Amino acid sequence: MANAESGPPGYEPISTWDSWEVLSVSSTWADSLSIYESSRTVADSLKFDRLVRAEMRKAALETGAIEGMYSLQRGITRSVALEGTLWEMKLDEIGPDVRSHFQAQLDAFEMTLDFATSSMPVTEAWIRELHAVLCRNQKTYRVLTDLGWQDNPLELGAYKKFPNNVTLDDGSIHWYAPVADVAPEMGRLVAEMIRPDFGAGHAIVQAAYCHHAFTTIHPFADGNGRVARALASVYLYRAAGIPLVVFSDEVEDYFSALADADSGHRETFVRFVEDRAVDTLNTITMQLRASEVGLEDLAGTIRGQFLTHGDLSYQELRIIGERLLTRVSDKCYERLANLEFGTGVTIGKISNQNPVQHVMFGTDYLGPTSIQCLGVSLSCGEPVSVGLMEYPALGVATSKENPFAFSIIANGDTSILPLKMRLSDVHPSIRAAADTRIDSWVDLAMGTLVRKFTQLFEKEKRSRGLIP
Repeated sequence: MANAESGPPGYEPISTWDSWEVLSVSSTWADSLSIYESSRTVADSLKFDRLVRAEMRKAALETGAIEGMYSLQRGITRSVALEGTLWEMKLDEIGPDVRSHFQAQLDAFEMTLDFATSSMPVTEAWIRELHAVLCRNQKTYRVLTDLGWQDNPLELGAYKKFPNNVTLDDGSIHWYAPVADVAPEMGRLVAEMIRPDFGAGHAIVQAAYCHHAFTTIHPFADGNGRVARALASVYLYRAAGIPLVVFSDEVEDYFSALADADSGHRETFVRFVEDRAVDTLNTITMQLRASEVGLEDLAGTIRGQFLTHGDLSYQELRIIGERLLTRVSDKCYERLANLEFGTGVTIGKISNQNPVQHVMFGTDYLGPTSIQCLGVSLSCGEPVSVGLMEYPALGVATSKENPFAFSIIANGDTSILPLKMRLSDVHPSIRAAADTRIDSWVDLAMGTLVRKFTQLFEKEKRSRGLIP
């Protein structure tokens, strides 16, 4: 987050390529690259391309997490990278804008790959366009002013108009290029990157140099770290076909290495970039070797025995169905809550023991696997104490040939027609037409519940002699 306050000059202009080209890269890079290229030569091209794309997707997802735009739980990156089952839903569960941020960042890395395959030099115009693609879903950025934190509009592809120096935890200020110096400094950076000796340099050092120099300038109001990692990827793509993948749980080492480079210890950041690139090479190499064992094919044979609608497992299908069940239960409660019963009637939203047995669904559907079930209740204490409950129960189709993947029954009255839904009705989101059918079924089920409650109430009153 930026500090908009101006202050005495503290910016150190970017260093030239001369001070970086003398830095060396360990033999680990060359060794890993050699094994990687050997594995690539004999690998199935489709498998190889899929693994490289997975690394790009990792880089795209993690780059936003590094900046604190969202938090990632362990395992989510792998699922998204490999485009695993329900990966979109998993991103949506993190936050409403995460998937759109990810798509923008992925488009930027794809743009970087396309650019890297050309022989064109990096230009300021291309960097500005990269920023616009990366940050297209970000409307504002936070800035600390004399009045406190404020949200300012983020201009895509435009250099900053206000200082964005950062106040560190110890109260000191980390200075970036003043506004007036941004254009000259970016011009200097691009000039360094088109030098013949830069072009002849080692890809790891090229990536480290342009990343560090760019973040030193910090030319944009926000998004500089994301642009820097994509910019550095140009040179790794050209050397090995891989992006710079930095995981959000590596951020402490990452920022520490950048700080060392700020103080003149540039070899620390070069080593950090090398380690990340070697990790990516080794990941792809190991996965290529693992594919030779045929583990995926063997697992696929087994997996096929457990797949149902949409090639989902029964467990995955049930997860989607439980979302439908929650919607139905919520609507049951809302429908009752919107009725005028008077002050004597209590409406409850409850979770309780589920008495539904699998046999109630017959052989076409698998009943609940858990004894817990959501439900609603109607009760009163005076003049007589009566109460009724309704627990909608979920059944999952036993055969993928059944067009209706889900069946919801009214546990309180099995004479009520079941609510049946196709997978496409509720996944990836519940469609409006499906919501309408849910409303109709809820009206039927809640109408039956209220009618039974009325009958029970009158029966109890008669038994107490309260009515003739």
